[in-house]
Amino acid sequence: MKHRAWACALGLVAGAAAQAEPCSDGFKSSGNFLSGSKYSTQASLLGVKGEQAFQRALRFTAANGFTVQSADPKTGEIRAAQSAQLAKGKQVPLDITVRDEPAGAQITLRYATGPGQLSPEGAIKDHFCKTVAAAAVPSASDTAAAPVVAPEAAAAPAIPAIPDSEFIKNGQPCMSGLCLGDTIAQLPKSLRWQPRTSTAAPKGPLGARMVDTLAQNVKGPRGALEQLGTALSVGGTVDADGLAALDELEAVCRPGQARFSAVFRSASGHPTVVMFSPGLDDAGRLRFRVSQMTRSYPAVTTLDQQNELIAAAREQYGPILQAQRSVKPGERSEQPMVTINRIMPPSVMLSESIWIGDRQEQPLMKHPFCGGALPVKLE
Repeated sequence: MKHRAWACALGLVAGAAAQAEPCSDGFKSSGNFLSGSKYSTQASLLGVKGEQAFQRALRFTAANGFTVQSADPKTGEIRAAQSAQLAKGKQVPLDITVRDEPAGAQITLRYATGPGQLSPEGAIKDHFCKTVAAAAVPSASDTAAAPVVAPEAAAAPAIPAIPDSEFIKNGQPCMSGLCLGDTIAQLPKSLRWQPRTSTAAPKGPLGARMVDTLAQNVKGPRGALEQLGTALSVGGTVDADGLAALDELEAVCRPGQARFSAVFRSASGHPTVVMFSPGLDDAGRLRFRVSQMTRSYPAVTTLDQQNELIAAAREQYGPILQAQRSVKPGERSEQPMVTINRIMPPSVMLSESIWIGDRQEQPLMKHPFCGGALPVKLE
């Protein structure tokens, strides 16, 4: 029997139960979040010709979120890719190999994520098995023309590495519509920030000297420095006006001392402390972003209430908790963290990796205002 090989990309379709079991049985995975992961599976498509499986998988792939980069029916080779959701310019390759065997085609699927890219293993396995089913089951499209390959076309929207929900957006944990990494401009307008009367600098000579001192390490409109006043000097709490003032700053020369908090209450009245840390956006501009959120619950709670809270948090933040557990102690990771605290008062804390803040500090300190444009050498 002459053997021919095809390669095509991973796709989605409703699966047939007869093909799902061998697909699941052959599933393998290796690697981790930091180094990247590889996934594969294989299954026999009894009574299906390799060319049929190839054409079905090709049509399905082109119609379900992937850009087909190359497809040659003569050689049976197809390459497809999908844009990584959280990494601009990066793509995730997906391949399938189909071979003719005496009893029917044999299909092998491969999927690889790069370092720092996350996709739930269960979703990948489900994807694989649905693709196997798509290649195995006849359809009215079997007589249709093959899809047009357009390597230069923009990639279709990526299948989220972690599915979006009320509590997770773009792979980041959220509370009340506010997510880690959000800038001040992205804050939900519905949030009501707790007023802080001690934020602004005092009136008179003392306040003027305080603002003059701040101006040596913080670049921004004087009105913004006056508004932030004591908060910038001690790393304190800001209110709605203080948040607006933070968004006017152009440079912070001591980013490690420029982390500020603001407080709002949830729909049920639970106090939520939000920490903002300085960082650079894609254009190199200073932007304060949400780096931590802590929601506290009543100190007097029953054991059942605590268990209910913990179970709900584990369910809503499950994919992030799963990825969090894959990070080994001592390893540097930008994986967000979810901490569920049973100690009185119970709380749920969402926080970015300390490594993100450390990585941002050096670029912030190199701003020309901070002396970053001056050569540092012995003269």
